[in-house]
Amino acid sequence: MSAGAPKPAPEKPDSPAPPPAPTGRMLLMEAEILDELRRVNKLLTGMTAGPRRYTLAFLSGIARGLGAALGATVLFAIFLAILGRLNTVPLIGGYLKGVIEFIEHSSPGRHRLLPSEDEPSATPTPVPAGSPAH
Repeated sequence: MSAGAPKPAPEKPDSPAPPPAPTGRMLLMEAEILDELRRVNKLLTGMTAGPRRYTLAFLSGIARGLGAALGATVLFAIFLAILGRLNTVPLIGGYLKGVIEFIEHSSPGRHRLLPSEDEPSATPTPVPAGSPAH
């Protein structure tokens, strides 16, 4: 080889074989897939276009808000029930009793969390709406 002779081109890797010719079964499967994609596209377009989109967003927001409010109410009720049972704990019992009395006085007509002197049980009891809270 002389210095001026061109270098031979690097060998190219074998290119992949061309795909097989489509058969009747493959064409049928492609048509079914295309129909399914059209149905999904129509469904998604209906869900994300126009007034329906805003209605769904509004209703889902209302549902989330109601769920959060109900969940917080249940958790708060459980928390208060636990506080009602812990009022006899030596270190924090006095503090918790004050917190519970404050809650009872700030919401007249609700359930009592602490038993009165004539009630030995610590279970919450309903207070009639017309009677004083304590």
